[in-house]
Order: sequence, then C-alpha cells, then structure tokens
Amino acid sequence: MSKDYEELFESIPCGILHLELPFGNTCKIYRANPRAEQVMKTVLKSGGIMSAEAYLDEDNMKYAHEILRNLKTPGDQSHFLLKTYNSAIEGDVKLICMENGHELLQCMFMEVGEEIEARRREARQKEVLERVLNSINCGVLRFTFENGEQKITLINPAGVRLLGFEKKEQCENSRMKFMAS
Repeated sequence: MSKDYEELFESIPCGILHLELPFGNTCKIYRANPRAEQVMKTVLKSGGIMSAEAYLDEDNMKYAHEILRNLKTPGDQSHFLLKTYNSAIEGDVKLICMENGHELLQCMFMEVGEEIEARRREARQKEVLERVLNSINCGVLRFTFENGEQKITLINPAGVRLLGFEKKEQCENSRMKFMAS
C-alpha cells in the first residue's frame, strides 16, 4: 500500500476493520486502524482472532450474519447499525478484493453515541447563545449583502424594536438598502 494511503488509513476519524473470510462467530483480523480499536474498546492486531460473540448478543449476531449473506461479489456493500455490549456502532460493510485475489470484509464505522453527543453539545451551545442574545438590551444583528441590499440573517428582540418591526420574522425576511455616508 502507498504511504499516502497508510497515513489516511491511520488518521481517518472512523473505524476501519478488514476481516478475512469466511466470517463466522470468530474471524481473523487482516488489519485495523487505531480508531477501530478505540470504538471497539479492544486491541485489534493483524492476524489476531476476533470473537463476534464478545461484542454482540444473539439478536445482533443474527442481524450481522443476515447483512453479510447479501454480500456475494466484490464491491457489494450494506449499511448497518449494531448495538454492541459496549456501545452502538453504525457504518457500512463492503466485500473487497485485494490485488492478490484475497477477499476481505471492509467495515467502516463510527460509535453512534459520540455523534449523538456532538449534536447535543451543538444544540446546547445554540440554546445558550439564543438566551444571551435575547437578554441583551441593545440591538444585535448580522446581515449579508445580496445585490446591493442587506439581508438580516440574525437579530435579537432589542434589534427588532430598534428597527421598528413587531416580529423577528419580519426582519429576517426583509431586505434593506443602506446608504453609505
């Protein structure tokens, strides 16, 4: 593999795990990147054996096998969402063929909990910003220039009153021409 590919493989923010076929209750690890180890919360070494039973309950094991049954020729892929004992992971699994003809399963996945937590943090930050903007007694506004006019994209209640509008929506949908002085 090229040096550029190796650097990308090692640094990509989602887990990448290559498993040798056939995939049963245990499978041989061909290779894994560091992020895969973090998400799976275990050491995944090339040539090591991974026991799916250590990560999946019976229902999720059946689900995983059903997804894999549909991968018949190299290039076939499927999306999955699995609940593991440690977390939940979401991603894609693909049947790939190496240059030497060796077929592998390539799993690319992320821990769902991290993505959900990132969305929650973003929502909390927006909520705090909204509260701060609404509590300030001076007008705060943000606008963009479009065709010589200014369009308001953000305004607080004091700004609405300052511009003589009754509702925030009236300001956000209005276009105004400001003269340079």
